[in-house]
Amino acid sequence: MKQFIKITGILLVVLIGMSSCESNKSVQQYLLEKQSSSDFVSITLPASLLNIALDSLGSEEREAVNSLKKLNVLVYHAPSGDQQAFEKEQAEINTVLKNSKYEDLMRAQTHMGSGRIMILGSEAKIDEFLAYGTDLKSNFILIRVLGDHMNPKHIKPFLTALQESDVNEDELLGLLSSLKPKKE
Repeated sequence: MKQFIKITGILLVVLIGMSSCESNKSVQQYLLEKQSSSDFVSITLPASLLNIALDSLGSEEREAVNSLKKLNVLVYHAPSGDQQAFEKEQAEINTVLKNSKYEDLMRAQTHMGSGRIMILGSEAKIDEFLAYGTDLKSNFILIRVLGDHMNPKHIKPFLTALQESDVNEDELLGLLSSLKPKKE
């Protein structure tokens, strides 16, 4: 009887552990799951798309640009502006972000929407940046930035390098604004 109780107890602990793991979806799992949904547009952009001329940069800007490898972009558009669908999806992503290992670096709130930047790793060695923004109506965007040896000190030099780059802003804005969900 003691053996039966012991085995039953172990099985319960394993089952509870497995179910709690499944309920804490990671950001990567969320991105992978949603990329095939008709309400989402998912795109991976290599850092080279930014077309930044490294030879014209200072050492700090060059280090910042070289640390960036790719961006995973996930855009959500609520079907026909459905506020209820938007709120449901927003609650899901907020739960994923809350239960994740990412730490807030910065938050912003305006009358048009809100945004936050989060990091995974230590401030000295960041494994990933996350940028999440919503217009508070029916759309949001989640950007996962992957790289090597990223550091918060890279943000300002990277933005400086981006301003001085040969990025075709019309092309990039056209690409981003054309990200509409595919309809099945």
